[in-house]
Amino acid sequence: MAKEYNPIVISPNPTEGIFNISTIAKMSKVSIHDNLGVLVFESKTEGTNEQIDLSQLPKGMYFVSLLLENNQEVHRKLLLR
Repeated sequence: MAKEYNPIVISPNPTEGIFNISTIAKMSKVSIHDNLGVLVFESKTEGTNEQIDLSQLPKGMYFVSLLLENNQEVHRKLLLR
């Protein structure tokens, strides 16, 4: 089965805390985990753009998981500086 191509843009990355996620397919859930795997943010959404503020969290590497409307799961890294 061929994978669908859904470009995901996270900008700015690295970020000072506030960043945007843009996709072609609608997102249904955004989850962000720290480098220990602890869930630090989760939001249900129905759009193709989402603005997130992680400025209250410590600097470091985070992992963004997106669940798209077609049940495809996409993962990206995010650097908070």
